[in-house]
Amino acid sequence: MKNIIIVFQIFLILSACSTEEKMKEQEILDTSEQVAIKYMKREYGLDFVVKSVEFTPMGVVDVDGYDKADKENEITVTINQGDNYDVSGVGYMKDLPNSKTLKEAD
Repeated sequence: MKNIIIVFQIFLILSACSTEEKMKEQEILDTSEQVAIKYMKREYGLDFVVKSVEFTPMGVVDVDGYDKADKENEITVTINQGDNYDVSGVGYMKDLPNSKTLKEAD
């Protein structure tokens, strides 16, 4: 009987750790999504619509979506959550408008 209780306690501990890890991962994905939306609005003036958010094998987060005004313009915003959610790249199907930040630097 004592062995059953010990096994049950171990199971509960492992379940709690797994749930906590999944909650942390979801928090990272949710934050990355918001960073990508704000970045595309601030830098390019686009209303970015998110289709999917996922971890990559490289340990960063890819936020896939499109420009609300042009659904065919698929865009991927890469977020480095380990570096304070820094946007490390933007990939796109069509040309994006010039970055507002780059215009201001000229």
